[in-house]
Amino acid sequence: MEVQIANNDVVIGTSDAQHQLLLLLVAKGGFKESPTATVGAQNYLESEDPADFLREVRLRFSHDGCNISDLNFDDNTKRLNISASYAN
Repeated sequence: MEVQIANNDVVIGTSDAQHQLLLLLVAKGGFKESPTATVGAQNYLESEDPADFLREVRLRFSHDGCNISDLNFDDNTKRLNISASYAN
């Protein structure tokens, strides 16, 4: 993520994408006030079947109030695709 500058000032926008990235990457227990809130994606790196990982992503995002409209793992490109938003 890059800092955007316009008119000699920092552009402020929504932080949804950054928050979702933190939920994915922070290890379990990484948020001391809510130790089970995160996915801890690094724990799934050597997994042969992404089903457990996708289930955990869906569970943690929904507990955080995020609505997932599309979630899949592309075996060919090894990319995680998430389309999700927070209810306003």
